[in-house]
Amino acid sequence: MEPAYDNGYKSYFQNKEKYKNPYKRGTDEYNLFERGWSQALKRHHEKSIKTSTSVQNYLPKDSSHKETTTESSAEAYARRKGY
Repeated sequence: MEPAYDNGYKSYFQNKEKYKNPYKRGTDEYNLFERGWSQALKRHHEKSIKTSTSVQNYLPKDSSHKETTTESSAEAYARRKGY
């Protein structure tokens, strides 16, 4: 793996999911960092969906629990990047 990709992947967790790319925009390193960060977001988001789904399986069927809608990956990505 490329160091910039690894830095991006780790940055997702180290910076509390806030996007901070230290590389100059338009460089290969900038793009690799962004790919690593995006993959961490995608994998973390998929894992949290699987967890929340498994928790919902244990709720009683007649429960007055209301399902909450989760934001899409694209919305989460844009929000975390500050768009």
